[in-house]
Amino acid sequence: MKYKAYDVEDLVKDDFFRQWVLDPDDRSSFFWENLIIKYPEKCADIEQARTIVLFLRKSEGERKMSKSSKDRLWDKIEASNDEFDASQEDSGNEKVIPLHRQYESHRPDQAFRNKKRLAFAAVITLFLVTLAAFQYMELGAEPEIEEKWVVKSNPKGQKSKVYLPDGSWVTLNAESEISFKENFTGERREIKLRGEAFFDVAKNPNKPFIVYSGEVSTTALGTSFNISTDSEQDIKVSLVTGSVQVLTEASKASMFLQPGEQAVFELDSKEMMKGRFSSREVLAWKEGIILFKKASKAEVFNRLSKWYGVDFEFINTAQRGSDWVYSGEYNQISLEEVLTGLGYTHDFTFSLEGNRVIIDYRK
Repeated sequence: MKYKAYDVEDLVKDDFFRQWVLDPDDRSSFFWENLIIKYPEKCADIEQARTIVLFLRKSEGERKMSKSSKDRLWDKIEASNDEFDASQEDSGNEKVIPLHRQYESHRPDQAFRNKKRLAFAAVITLFLVTLAAFQYMELGAEPEIEEKWVVKSNPKGQKSKVYLPDGSWVTLNAESEISFKENFTGERREIKLRGEAFFDVAKNPNKPFIVYSGEVSTTALGTSFNISTDSEQDIKVSLVTGSVQVLTEASKASMFLQPGEQAVFELDSKEMMKGRFSSREVLAWKEGIILFKKASKAEVFNRLSKWYGVDFEFINTAQRGSDWVYSGEYNQISLEEVLTGLGYTHDFTFSLEGNRVIIDYRK
């Protein structure tokens, strides 16, 4: 039987033992009472484990002790057991602590039992005091409540404006997502970004505003800037007003930007470079303008897919479907109008079937 080899710690961790101590039924009572009769030398371990289980029940619903604290507690208990076992060896007598009246026959003589009970009580007191100390240190303080993260996202073809708890606001592009803590508690205002967004940050010198976008973090106190991150493109931080610090995760390289400057983190080389940018080109999306400047065919259709929430299918590409570049601007017009202009320039027709657009290159 496995329980014959169990020590106090094994018993405390055993589900069947805990069920018997905390919520006994006929089956568990029959099993454990018969085990005590069969192995009377296990009485002390069982009673010690039972005392610990009952004591721990008082802390149910409280925050759990950390693993390191539990390890330190068991070290104390084991040390106490070693001391008690040493005194037991000196006496040459068997230690028995009965749980129920029907086990009176297993008790040694009264004088020896009283002596051992006092010794065992000292051991129990020691580890219960130790346990109580850990409970006080780790459970006495109010448990920290993990703050809820709020997630805002847009599908293809949709943009939105998101207002943050500190008065800042975010213009979120299509196929993009931000997440932030519900009340911005703590020493920092932290945002996670996937996709593209423009931030207008409320000033608070005592609480930095940090945006995590892939392998780059951008820190500001009160400013406005645009961040573009795409799984297939470099990460770009473009500062409009104020100042920001941009930090890379891999190399921990950082740079400060002034208005009109842009930090570009290259995904392949893991290097970051600083340069100037055109606010008209970078921020056109925020004003509802689709702006192409020497964009490849793939870039054009990827942008249109995200902007209007459609998927493209190409047929007869062998005829005139080779790559091309395009420059143009569309200010809040329909997809049909955009494709009509593109089709005239690059010789294709199109048809719309719900969210599916078929591009047919003419023969």
